[in-house]
Amino acid sequence: MYRKLALLSAVALGVCAGAVSAQEAPKPFYIHLGPAGVLFDMSAKLTAGGQPMTGASITGNNAVTPAVEVGYYLNPNVAVSFTGGYPPTMRVQGAGTLAGVPQIGKAVFGPMALTAHYHVTSFGRFRPYIGGGVVFMHVFSTTDGLLTDLKVHDHFGYTGQIGADYLINDNWGAFIDFKKAHLHTISTGNLGAVPISGDVKLNPAVIHGGISYRF
Repeated sequence: MYRKLALLSAVALGVCAGAVSAQEAPKPFYIHLGPAGVLFDMSAKLTAGGQPMTGASITGNNAVTPAVEVGYYLNPNVAVSFTGGYPPTMRVQGAGTLAGVPQIGKAVFGPMALTAHYHVTSFGRFRPYIGGGVVFMHVFSTTDGLLTDLKVHDHFGYTGQIGADYLINDNWGAFIDFKKAHLHTISTGNLGAVPISGDVKLNPAVIHGGISYRF
């Protein structure tokens, strides 16, 4: 699946690079603005003092946060965009054999995506699209819990994207957008004097909807 998303990203970006002969769309800039739900599909491989913690894992809460996508149409069908939002807070809990332990810690993170997508224009005001690109997670801060000296590292990954716009008039519209990212990070901390390390798969799905404006 990871390789398929990477191939999708490369194809979409290649289409954009080769679109110089197409007519530029009127009102080429657009903004998508509205709430985004960040839904995690987390799993982790944990070690304590360098030894595997069999059956131990972690999980984090889903979040809803204001998000914005700013895009530019290279032609009526092909666009590129950047998506970001207000950084939500993840509360990290134990799972598996660690279920029920006190909260492990918290992290304030900001996922961002740079994608390219193809828009179908043959359905009138309804404009579905598909694409892909790269995603980056920046960790702004962490707070200790059960683990002290908690650190969560930044990481790049890949994302697929599907969605649709509905044009109310030349400027205003509504949209719904879905991204599925393949993203993992390394986290470290200490449980007393014992160093803990985790290879954490986040793999968030982001559902974003709201109003759109073209200019």
